[in-house]
Amino acid sequence: MLKVFESSHGHVRAQKVPTDASVLIEDNSEELNMVDATLFRFLVGMAIYLSQERVDIAFCVKEFA
Repeated sequence: MLKVFESSHGHVRAQKVPTDASVLIEDNSEELNMVDATLFRFLVGMAIYLSQERVDIAFCVKEFA
């Protein structure tokens, strides 16, 4: 999942905490095109699947979704 994300959006920086306040900011970005929307749904689906076993990432996945 990380490789797919990084191929489209660049290197992901490591954090010691699972999230920060920036995930709570309202999203005013443009609507995704068809290809990017499909990729986003794919990544969200993978994250939801992973969060079933990784409770520590559940909040981040909820905000991501």
